[in-house]
Amino acid sequence: MKRILVADDEINMCRILKIILEKDGYSVLTVDSGQEAIKILNSEIIIDLVISDLRMPEVDGLAVLNFLKETKKMIPIILITAYGSIEIAVEAMKKGAADFITKPFEKNVIRHIIRRVFHVAELEEENLLLRSSQINNDFIFKSNVMDETLKTIKKIARVPRPILIQGESGSGKEVIAKQIHLASCNYTANKNVSPFISINCPAVPESLLESELFGYQKGSFTGAAKILREK
Repeated sequence: MKRILVADDEINMCRILKIILEKDGYSVLTVDSGQEAIKILNSEIIIDLVISDLRMPEVDGLAVLNFLKETKKMIPIILITAYGSIEIAVEAMKKGAADFITKPFEKNVIRHIIRRVFHVAELEEENLLLRSSQINNDFIFKSNVMDETLKTIKKIARVPRPILIQGESGSGKEVIAKQIHLASCNYTANKNVSPFISINCPAVPESLLESELFGYQKGSFTGAAKILREK
């Protein structure tokens, strides 16, 4: 069950939000000040979302937002604001707030915003898990077929031999080639591994392709005034 922390110095607002959100199946904690909100956020109580009034005495919603940023707590925050403080709320979103709600609001509006914020948070969490399980951050997938491809990449990366990758245009040949290169770096004793360089061969004239890839000797063709040889 998701737990939501509501911070508002208007007791009635806290009660209304608690009734609405508990009907939707959330666990709701309410406090009447920013100080109390920060106190809970700094405790061992697990909070999945914060809904805070922007304007509160002493410690306001911006202070709660800044606390979340400074302590690097990955908890989304939705700010409640009156019409006259929308510009401040927009600035708060630039600082990391998930969204803001203007007073007065329809209960369906806040329900929609909360569902969207939780959905985005779940996608970001899933993305982080996917990134941590792959070779590097450029290779993101969720597929049994790609799992098998990854296993194959790790196997062939151990063998220091040329590899031919075939496929239609746009099928990801360069991506796979890069993953093989990166995986091979884990198996080589030489830490000074050459960088991965991709070449668009069709863009190079056929007569120059060989020299571009392998270099040339001085005088081998017109204009070859010096030795150019790949090491």
